[in-house]
Amino acid sequence: MSERGEKTYRPWEPERYRQDTHSPAAKLPEGDLVFFLLDTVPQLELSRFYAPYEHDTRGAPPYDPAMMVCLLLYAYCVGVFSSRKIALACERNLAFLAIVGQDRPDFRTISDFRKLHLAAFKDVFVQVVRLAAEAGLVKLGNVATDGTKIQGNASRHKAMSYGYMKKEVERLREDIEALVTQAYQQDEADDAALGSRRAAFTNRFNPSNALAIDMVRVADLTWN
Repeated sequence: MSERGEKTYRPWEPERYRQDTHSPAAKLPEGDLVFFLLDTVPQLELSRFYAPYEHDTRGAPPYDPAMMVCLLLYAYCVGVFSSRKIALACERNLAFLAIVGQDRPDFRTISDFRKLHLAAFKDVFVQVVRLAAEAGLVKLGNVATDGTKIQGNASRHKAMSYGYMKKEVERLREDIEALVTQAYQQDEADDAALGSRRAAFTNRFNPSNALAIDMVRVADLTWN
């Protein structure tokens, strides 16, 4: 088990997963988005995500919030919004497996985590996209950063760069708000069709359905 403060969480060791003989990460291209997120998320300030669990002694240890943040970031960046599809991808998709390892959250855990940490998650999403832009990444999955253009504008128009950047961050926040709203609406639709209980999903959702792994494209998000 991993610990943070006095609370014990389920272990999350992505670096160890990479070293396993049959690691899913070893089968992914070197520049896959998942590696940027696996390197970036552990360096973020995530105390807001840990705070609700620190004094909760009920039940089994929860999943490490850093893993859950990384999982949701990757899923939304590649256009997977349904918590059910995310959970199924954790069983089948190499990049998702590289994040979660052998301890895979079910769809209700994913959905509940998003609901509990919605405001903090949106802030972290903005931060990660900005870090990607600063690192020179043109896109974060389906989410465009256009970091080169922003850096270029800032260097040519220093007097205007703060106002420009502030405007673009607000636009990014609106884009991310649209993404998490889409995720919420997808889960609501899934619950209406399949039932909200874990058992209902197991009994009624057919894993062989091609839609389960469909990576729905995110509408293009631009900073220009």
